[in-house]
Amino acid sequence: MWWIKKAFTLIEIMIGITIVASVVISWFYALTSINVGKIKLIEETTIEKEAFYFSEKLFEFIKRGGLIDYEEYFNRSNVNATSFINGHYSTLSWFWNKSNQFYYCISGNGTSMGIWGCMVNSYNNLWVILTTRPLLFWEYAYQFIDYNSNADEDWGDEDWNLSPLEDDDDEYLWLWPDAFSSTNSVQELYLINSDKTKRTFLRWNVSVDPKKPIAETCTGLAGDPKSIAWEGCLGKIEFLKLEWVDWWNDHNENTWDNTEYDGIIDTWLFDRDVYGLTKKIVADENPLADWENHNSENYWVSLFPNTINVKKINLFLYPSKDISFAWKDVNSSVNIAPYLRINLSLSPSWERRVAIKWQPVEFNFSTTLSLSDVFIK
Repeated sequence: MWWIKKAFTLIEIMIGITIVASVVISWFYALTSINVGKIKLIEETTIEKEAFYFSEKLFEFIKRGGLIDYEEYFNRSNVNATSFINGHYSTLSWFWNKSNQFYYCISGNGTSMGIWGCMVNSYNNLWVILTTRPLLFWEYAYQFIDYNSNADEDWGDEDWNLSPLEDDDDEYLWLWPDAFSSTNSVQELYLINSDKTKRTFLRWNVSVDPKKPIAETCTGLAGDPKSIAWEGCLGKIEFLKLEWVDWWNDHNENTWDNTEYDGIIDTWLFDRDVYGLTKKIVADENPLADWENHNSENYWVSLFPNTINVKKINLFLYPSKDISFAWKDVNSSVNIAPYLRINLSLSPSWERRVAIKWQPVEFNFSTTLSLSDVFIK
């Protein structure tokens, strides 16, 4: 019965080979899983490091930007703070370069002016409705002064020198108004340095990701930023840099005016050092002969590379009034040192996700930044 023994021997050998093969295959799969897991861990760690680096870059950029630009927030709230496109405001504020005339609060009774009293025709020296109009720098500061406190018919021009400024009937109220919503939520960040010669703006700009798969969509760009649908979108944080020149309210260097080069802020250029400009370009002056150079859309620069997708950014500024003007307001929400609360959500863009075979991690960062002028130059 030798052949039976031989058959059993062959069977034992085959079983042994099968066991060895199973062990080898299991070991191979285990090794593969370990390698895949290792690659995934390394990739996620790299992405996390990048997200942390760029969030810190943003926070440091904001700190260097300066103080809350209350004048621009007041300008924005007067122009249009309810219309959006691509996650940011759709209406230009003109950066104080559109208007060429101030108006003054002449209520005759400070307590009746209210938050928007000087915007209506009854309480300003122009006797017109001023809501929706771009404003000049210092217009917000003028809201805290009643230029006709004795309630006579001189429209605030007590000495009849064609200016309500510095007359005997001026009354500094040290109240009103909020420069932005009292909820303290803002859509864009406006900063100005302590000597008021440089300005930094930050905005969220969302568009269709050019690297997205065909099946992914990006919708809701023309409207409320909260309605944007995300998988096919690319969100960026962009900045704009401006510098000050003293060309009076006509914003024209070539026409001489009595208050040109008087030291009072009035005109803003695109920052020549930042953009490498050799000529002086007024921000959004918009002359038809040179529209391409003056259009501010050409000067917004992304702070992050295209591999980073900013899926969310929430900004909360405090206080909503400039405490140097509103010091008489006893509300505890106003009498505080200025600061910013920021919440940020970052993830890889589709340019980066092409090499990732799994759903990427989304990283959320929150912090509070002091915007005091103690350490800002």
